[in-house]
Amino acid sequence: MMYPLLVFATGLLAGAAGVRLLKGVKGPLKATGQQATGAVRGAAVSGLSAIERTSACLRTKLEPEAAAAAAPETTEPDTSVTDTTVTDTPVTDTAEPAPRPEGTAP
Repeated sequence: MMYPLLVFATGLLAGAAGVRLLKGVKGPLKATGQQATGAVRGAAVSGLSAIERTSACLRTKLEPEAAAAAAPETTEPDTSVTDTTVTDTPVTDTAEPAPRPEGTAP
């Protein structure tokens, strides 16, 4: 009759000892735990952002009028940009592919 209580007490003591040991761990095990926590956090953020993108895409497909109304209409060019730097990079025409090296067949 006392066996279930004995098993419970033994499990309680073992759990308390395990928690105390894990709290006192410093070094590679703690760093591994922090890395695992960071990986789980990164996966959660990635999953939530993917859900957000998918939801926005589906919303625009289902309600194209609402998406068009939400987009700002600009008819005037943006004059807030004042960067007028000129670079000395030559402009090349990339319409023709580069010639093949000697000795190579097409």
